[in-house]
Amino acid sequence: MSLASLESVAVLDKESAQEVLFDINFTAKPGQLIALVGPSGAGKSTIIQLVARLYDVRKGSIVINGIDVRDATLDSLHGAIGIVTQDAHMFRDTIRANLLYAKPTVTEEEMVEALQSAQILPFIQSLPQGMDTMVGENGYRLSGGEKQRLAIARLLLKAPDIIILDEATAHLDSTSEAMVQKAFQIALKGRTSLVIAHRLSTVQRADQILVIDKGRIVERGKHSSLLANKGLYAKLYNTQFAKKSN
Repeated sequence: MSLASLESVAVLDKESAQEVLFDINFTAKPGQLIALVGPSGAGKSTIIQLVARLYDVRKGSIVINGIDVRDATLDSLHGAIGIVTQDAHMFRDTIRANLLYAKPTVTEEEMVEALQSAQILPFIQSLPQGMDTMVGENGYRLSGGEKQRLAIARLLLKAPDIIILDEATAHLDSTSEAMVQKAFQIALKGRTSLVIAHRLSTVQRADQILVIDKGRIVERGKHSSLLANKGLYAKLYNTQFAKKSN
């Protein structure tokens, strides 16, 4: 039995001509934490993907340390940026191998230190095979919080200059979120960080909060000033607070 070729009927993907971001302009200084908040579909993840150069901008530029990302090699760019998403990927291998992926030359002491900082060392030490425990396909043998903390340990070993967190605690329960947030405080210290978060309680200490709506920055500032403005940020925050109180 043979299948007919699809070559004659295949249609190439066409890049959409519709713009999704408009007049986006901000600066993240070394060591600052910049939070991106706003409704779903507002353009937050698109901004993050442009910084990591998963896509290229059509207009304007994204500059890191004075260099346009389009002029940097992908290796150097990926080496400078570390990303943790809401579903951190794990390889079907041991905990040790997943850590070595970030830094093949890492020592045992460095791994232990990273796991300790990521608030997951006691859990791993409690496993019969310790760091030689298999995590399963995409880490299915680990809970969501355990996967995220292992991903943070991997991030600490990589030690990038820029950290991107894309809804990294979105699917965690309150106990797991508290442990992951504590690990993030260590991981983000001294690094430039871009954080997307729907839970606004996690970004109150940001150096700058950018409120994105319909592809534009509609508000910017710190938590207290944005609340005082009584704009979209205050509306989102008060809605979440009301739900939490019920």
